Amino acid sequence: MPSILESIRLVAGKSTKVTYAKGCTVRGDDRSVMQEAVAVAKQAEVAVLALGGKSGLDYTCTCGETRDISSLPCPVCSRNFSRRCMPPARRSFW
Repeated sequence: MPSILESIRLVAGKSTKVTYAKGCTVRGDDRSVMQEAVAVAKQAEVAVLALGGKSGLDYTCTCGETRDISSLPCPVCSRNFSRRCMPPARRSFW
């Protein structure tokens, strides 16, 4: 299965410049890589942020087998990253 980035590049075509920078990790609130990603998003005409948790069985997952949850909150790092990328005046889609 192609990744989100691979799919965007495929649909956008070779004439469209697609840039990528990792914004944050799925778990925790590590902001060490966030600065570059925020700069890339702010320079872009369109920014696609892939946010949320990870379902599965291992310790990197936020939900799944043995990790029952009663709601689907966006992880802390994803929330902080999205707030930094999109100031309130900018149009965004959720």
